[in-house]
Amino acid sequence: AGVAVEDVGLIVLSTTSPDMFMPSTACLVQRNIGAKKAAAFDVNASCSGFLYSLNIAEMFIRSGQTDTALVIAAEVKSRFVDPQDKETAILFGDGAGAIVLSNEHALSQLSAQILGTWLYADGTNWKWINLPAGGSRMPVTADTIASGLHTMQMDGSKVYRKAIKTFEGLLTDTVKRCGLTLDDIDTFIFHQANLRIIKQVISRLGIPEEKVPVTITRTGNTSSASIPITLDQLVREGKIKKGDNVLLAAFGGGLTWGAAILRQNF
Repeated sequence: AGVAVEDVGLIVLSTTSPDMFMPSTACLVQRNIGAKKAAAFDVNASCSGFLYSLNIAEMFIRSGQTDTALVIAAEVKSRFVDPQDKETAILFGDGAGAIVLSNEHALSQLSAQILGTWLYADGTNWKWINLPAGGSRMPVTADTIASGLHTMQMDGSKVYRKAIKTFEGLLTDTVKRCGLTLDDIDTFIFHQANLRIIKQVISRLGIPEEKVPVTITRTGNTSSASIPITLDQLVREGKIKKGDNVLLAAFGGGLTWGAAILRQNF
């Protein structure tokens, strides 16, 4: 990104699979990369965590608290699935991605402007995607281990229906708030949760398949890391060009969801 590590003033790390409860994984990253001036903390917003982290970092910069922020999403979901559970075992993968935000304009060719970010949550149906044991609510015991309560629990059919309905409203509302239409978006980067969800949403909204990259077939569902992983692949392949509008959208546990629109500047 063309910035020195000593210029990083903030590290926000999205994860649902931290190295440990304490300290935050962001603090370990801060130590490992030598970002001595950076504040650091983790964010847990499940599959929407990258967008939550992106927005937090943006607000830090807009408020003048820092000039440069490192936003990371890192997930090791394979260690939290039951190999016998067909709902989760073949779905989740491991991965990480990161971006740099800055109020400076002298960054590399990856530079883009954030047109807007909108975040939402509804804890009513938290049980649809959860990992119940291991926290203070249900500490580790022989019984919780034997009962498989330290692995992902998911009601796939309910999540599927809710995700489709939520994405439809989310996308139309997000472009409207930015004064755009769906036709003005050059690339739609969805959280790579389920290929059937993505296909249903774009079919209902009339979004061309060529505008919607798919990486889940290669990486699996990497939770909050899937959006930056997909974005990085597109940038490396030269598929995002100057002036392009890129919509990022996620839905996941919590329930949480959100969207952001970026405009490539260089």
